[in-house]
Amino acid sequence: MKEQPNVWWRIAKVVLGLIILSFFLSIILSFFIGDGFESFDGNVALIEIKGPILAESEGLFFDDVASSEDITKLIRKADKNEKIKAIAFKINSPGGSAVASEEIANEIKKTNKTTVAWITEGGTSGAYWIASATDHVIANRMSITGSIGVIAS
Repeated sequence: MKEQPNVWWRIAKVVLGLIILSFFLSIILSFFIGDGFESFDGNVALIEIKGPILAESEGLFFDDVASSEDITKLIRKADKNEKIKAIAFKINSPGGSAVASEEIANEIKKTNKTTVAWITEGGTSGAYWIASATDHVIANRMSITGSIGVIAS
């Protein structure tokens, strides 16, 4: 009779191949799942404010637009979640619409959580306005920070 060690080796290779394939598929799918704004895994919610701040999420010239409608929904969602103890805002924005920035800043002020703004590359104009509504602002000394514009009618 012939021994069949090759059968077990083939089964082991197939199982190992399936494990590796599922690992890579999970990594690829992670890029498409989620909206890039929130991370509710722990007890801190991370909301990203990236790109021009507009009332609507569809920008004509920009891929990354910070929609006040989307961001205020995320703030309310984090504020209602009892597991969330603080809300962190990762900001990299040149600002944008004064109305949209004020909507976000007002929603931040309504929360009952500790709020922190983390300005990465830049937080100017409306983005700085939003950051100033939080309890704490953290910015690298090399980031472009500040400069709230003035509009005269």
